[in-house]
Amino acid sequence: MKNLSELEKNINYTFKDRKFLHLAMTHSSSSKKSKNNERLEFLGDRVLALVIAKLIYDLYEDDDEGDLAHRLSFLVSKDSLYSVAKLISLDDFVISNEKKLNISILADACEALIASVYLDGGIKSSEALIRYLWSQLLRGVKEPPKHIKSRLQEWALRNQLKEPSYELIRTNGPPHSPIFTVSIYVDGFSKITAQGKSIKNAEQNVAKKFMDSLNEGS
Repeated sequence: MKNLSELEKNINYTFKDRKFLHLAMTHSSSSKKSKNNERLEFLGDRVLALVIAKLIYDLYEDDDEGDLAHRLSFLVSKDSLYSVAKLISLDDFVISNEKKLNISILADACEALIASVYLDGGIKSSEALIRYLWSQLLRGVKEPPKHIKSRLQEWALRNQLKEPSYELIRTNGPPHSPIFTVSIYVDGFSKITAQGKSIKNAEQNVAKKFMDSLNEGS
C-alpha cells in the first residue's frame, strides 16, 4: 500500500487528522476486530447525493424533476464511483485481505473517502472534493441519461414482451447498512438477481445486469 500522502495529492486535499483517511481506506476484510469503513461509506453516500443534487440543480436549469433524477442516479451510481476511484488510483491505498478489489469495494471506499473529508473539513471541503473528482463526469453528461429501468422497459415493449417485474428476495446486513437482493422476471428469460444498498438501487443493478447479459449474448 502506498503512503496516504500520495492519495492526498491525488484528491487535492490535505487532512488535518489523517485518522479519518486511514479509516476510510480500511475494508472490513482487513480485520474482524478493528474498525472499518462501512459507517463512513453510509455517510459518504448521503453527502455525495446532496452535493451532486445541488450541483446539477444549479447546472441544468431547464431540466425537470425526472431529468434531474436520471442525472443524479447516473452520477452517484456504483459505476461512476468506480470510475472516480480508478481515476485517483484508490486501489493502491485500500487496506484489504481480499484477493481482488472489485467494483463494489472500490466504489464503497470512494464513498468512505468523501465522508472522511466531510468529517475532517466540513461540507465545503467535501463539496470542493466532489466538484474536483466529478468534473469529467459532470461535463460528459450533456443530455439526461435514461434510467436503466426505463431503457429495459422500452426494450421489452419493442420486443412485444410484458413489462419486466421486480421482486425483493431478501435483506441482509446490519440495520445501518442493509443489502437488498432483488430478482427480475422477463418473459422467455431466466431469472436474474442482483444486490443494492436500497431496493431502488438493487432494481437498477439487476436491470443493468439483465441488459448487460443481452449485450454479451448478441
